[in-house]
Amino acid sequence: MTRDPATDVFIATAGLSAALPGAVAARTAKPVLGVPLHRGLGPDSLLSAVRMPPGVPVTAVGLDAAENAARLATEILALKYPELGPALDRYRARRCEESWAAAGSHA
Repeated sequence: MTRDPATDVFIATAGLSAALPGAVAARTAKPVLGVPLHRGLGPDSLLSAVRMPPGVPVTAVGLDAAENAARLATEILALKYPELGPALDRYRARRCEESWAAAGSHA
């Protein structure tokens, strides 16, 4: 099992074989975030990321949602590195403003 102290979280894509997130999770005790790719197997990639056997956890985000995986990884890292907190707060505020602006343009 890999216990590299320099790595705190993994992000792995699930494409054509959709096996990478599970393969990484089977070899580490660190958090693994799976990003299913639509251009691979589409919804099957998502199912492969979320249907892991007990003891091999993978957190899956939505199809092609690498930005969400990066944000989640940053939130995990912020538990160990509190200096990431202010940057996360700014990011959340900016995304919230963008979402409200987009919603207002569709009203």
